[in-house]
Amino acid sequence: MYKILRIICAVIAAVLVTACIFLAIYISDTMVPALGCAAGALLFFVLCLLFKHLQEEKEGKKEVDAVEIPFETKKPDAGQTATDGQADNAAPAPGANDPQDDEQK
Repeated sequence: MYKILRIICAVIAAVLVTACIFLAIYISDTMVPALGCAAGALLFFVLCLLFKHLQEEKEGKKEVDAVEIPFETKKPDAGQTATDGQADNAAPAPGANDPQDDEQK
C-alpha cells in the first residue's frame, strides 16, 4: 500500500515541479502561482519520503518475524573435487596433457 502511495506522490510532485517551471517562465508578472506549485511539490515530496520510511519500517518488522536460516557450506567428499564434482580417478579430458604420455615420448 505504501509503495503505491509513494508512486502517486512522486508523480504528483513531478507534475507540480513541471507546472512550477511553466508558471515561472510564462507568467512572469507575479511569482505567487509558481511558489504555490513549488510548495505543493515540496509537500508531496515529503509525503513520498514519509511513505518510504513507513514501508521500510513495515518490511523490517516482517524480516524480524521470519525465521533465519544460517548459510552452511558443504565440503566436497574425499573422492570429489570442489569445482566439478567428479571423482579424482576419472578419465582426463581428451587432448589433456598426461604426465605418463610425456614419459613415453
